[in-house]
Amino acid sequence: YNPEGDLSKDDFKVMSQVEASDIMTQITAALTAFLSSVAAIALIVGGIGIMNIM
Repeated sequence: YNPEGDLSKDDFKVMSQVEASDIMTQITAALTAFLSSVAAIALIVGGIGIMNIM
């Protein structure tokens, strides 16, 4: 459905399973890096908290 009537405008994109798999791999790598950094920061903050208690 294109209310403007412009048929030259791309309304959707067709991609192969290889392209979709590559995108999912990139997203998974980014999430892994983000969650690893959050875990590292949490361990550092927890270690500092334990050192303050001792």
